[in-house]
Amino acid sequence: MYINKVNTMSVPPHRAWWKLVIKLILICQCVNHISCTGLTNHDHDRKVPIAYKELTGSSFIIYRKRMSWENALVFCSKCVGNFATFDSVEIANKLIDLIYNISHFSEEFDYGEKLDEYGLNRRYWFGLHDQKLKEGVWKWVKSTRVKPQPVDNVDTYPWYTNQPDHHEEDAKHKAEHCVGLWNPVYHLDSKPGRLEKHTFNDMDCDGHYYFICEKTDPPPYAGNEPEFCKTPSSHGK
Repeated sequence: MYINKVNTMSVPPHRAWWKLVIKLILICQCVNHISCTGLTNHDHDRKVPIAYKELTGSSFIIYRKRMSWENALVFCSKCVGNFATFDSVEIANKLIDLIYNISHFSEEFDYGEKLDEYGLNRRYWFGLHDQKLKEGVWKWVKSTRVKPQPVDNVDTYPWYTNQPDHHEEDAKHKAEHCVGLWNPVYHLDSKPGRLEKHTFNDMDCDGHYYFICEKTDPPPYAGNEPEFCKTPSSHGK
């Protein structure tokens, strides 16, 4: 899905000034190597540890590491169990609600002055695609170990308006064959008439976004956790 970013709310002059000051401070910190690794814009960097947050009341885990759809599939398969898939619309909506419930609503967040690590302004890969298939023939992909399964009633899932749009490759954009959760309009909870929860969107499979795995017991590896999978002790913060 391709959407031009539109500012849906005017920013008061005093807030615009403070936003500029904050950005300058962050730039100065990066130049001096003070706290760059803590900025989410650097999450795609291989040197940044993989952090995660378990969603209470489910086996789903959000990983705060930006990866392509294919790499996220490999990670979930080797380290956690499965790439997140939803056997029913109810399960998909439950996950969307869980992400909504851990999101933070504030004026600072609304104006982009504060980031929400796992909330509404993040995109999340999960195991749905129509790559190497007939356009629009969607399949669930749980793991690299199992065969993809066809999706029943795919149109009943919570897609964003006019999605999937099967955007084809052109001079500016790649084709969209992988699906993730995205909320292109995210604002204060108290503002009426705005989309506040994530929806399904087809996106470029090479895009680097957060991703969602589903934990299995036992884990997919034998013995000690592989080095490839290790996460820092401060995970989830």
